[in-house]
Amino acid sequence: NTCSPEETKMNDNQSRRLTIARSMAEAIQQEMRRDPMVFLMGEDIGALGGVFGNTRGLLEEFGKDRVRDTPISETAFIGAGVGAAQDGMRPIVELMFVDFFGVCFDAIYNNMAKNKRCNARAKGQKKKDKYIDR
Repeated sequence: NTCSPEETKMNDNQSRRLTIARSMAEAIQQEMRRDPMVFLMGEDIGALGGVFGNTRGLLEEFGKDRVRDTPISETAFIGAGVGAAQDGMRPIVELMFVDFFGVCFDAIYNNMAKNKRCNARAKGQKKKDKYIDR
């Protein structure tokens, strides 16, 4: 389950022990509550909650528009995430296993790297932050 906003607020004297999967889910949840432009996409992240449970409860809170199950095509959904970020959205793209990162190199190293400079200069925008985690 995910935590309510009150449960995630702690003072300096409190601490909790969380699994990595739970801490990832809470961090994603907090960012999605804070910014409506953040959305999550990946394989089996909706109803299943991710193979390690790191997206459990997010579909119920944010709905299918912001928690998007994707088909098995890492290159496609990493590319979609790159495009969404270039358009000003804030995608979080989850790869099920780091082994599949290699097939995404073209979208990451070519599309993201080149368009980051070209599009920002063309539109007169500041650099957009893009992060890839797995």
